[in-house]
Amino acid sequence: MKKSSGDRYVAWLSHPLFLPSIIVGVTILLWATSLLPEFMTALLFFAAVVAMGPGKVPARAGML
Repeated sequence: MKKSSGDRYVAWLSHPLFLPSIIVGVTILLWATSLLPEFMTALLFFAAVVAMGPGKVPARAGML
């Protein structure tokens, strides 16, 4: 049975490294072209990474 081309795209888009690679690519693009100042690019990158992480991470007792 032959797979349709739509199945290949869905499998590619569901790869676990797809979203991180997009975020890194956009960050490199913004940094290399200076469309935004460097501090704004860094701020957007870290905001995207934190938003992508798990919602609730338990704090260690020594950190509170």
